[in-house]
Parts: sequence; structure tokens; C-alpha cells
Amino acid sequence: MEKNKKLKIKKMRNYFIIPGTPQGNPPDCMAFINAFCKVRRVVLSEIQTKSRENEHVVERQIIMYLLCMNYTASASGSIPKKLRVSKGTIAAFFNRDHSTVCHSEGIVSGLLFVDKNFKKEIEEICKKMSIELGIAVKYQQ
Repeated sequence: MEKNKKLKIKKMRNYFIIPGTPQGNPPDCMAFINAFCKVRRVVLSEIQTKSRENEHVVERQIIMYLLCMNYTASASGSIPKKLRVSKGTIAAFFNRDHSTVCHSEGIVSGLLFVDKNFKKEIEEICKKMSIELGIAVKYQQ
């Protein structure tokens, strides 16, 4: 089990820590996460912790959801294969299990469907991240 976790973390580093990308290409996941942290004014180490405090949980669920919408294989073909990541890779980055990423997707998509204020907040986050990254950040498929 421990060996499998080490392999996931090694794979995660290959996906998340990619030096700056050329203009016009999608940014790597780490740039995406940093843009989210800047827009939301949160510290990355806070959302990577095992903390169950509501403020950390919500931020973590939102970034996991946005990563899934923009970087997993289920995202539209706009992202090159070399930048795509699995839910397991996203989970490993946040010290979680892949089922937590699936749960986050369900929670956020459900809230987007029923809560208009939450949807406006996510739209605003995506708009600011789009400006920060220079690409369209989507929150729906």
C-alpha cells in the first residue's frame, strides 16, 4: 500500500510541477491551483491539510471540482493529454482519497444546481481565474 502511494505522489509531481507553459497553451495544474489560491485569498497549505474546518473544506471541494472540470479526461478535448490528470492524482495532491474528489464533484455540482448565490460565486471565481491565467476556466461541461 505504501509503495502504491509513493508511485502516485511521484506521478503527481510530474503533472503538477511543470515549469511555465508557453503563451496560449493551458497552464499546468499547479498554476491553476495557485491562481485559485490568489483569487480566493487562501494559503495552499491550509487547503492541503487534513483539517475539517468548514472554510478549508469548502475551498478544497471547489478547487477539486474545478480541477476535475478542467483537467481530467472527462473534461472536453481542450486540454492536451500530457496535462490531463486523474482524480487519484488530484486526491494525492490534497492528501486525500480519489473518492473524496468524486464526493467534492457531487457536492459542488449539486450546489450549483440548487443555489443561485453559490453559482454566482463560482462564476466569479472562474472569471477572475480566467483573467489571471489567460484561458477560459469552465465550471460546467
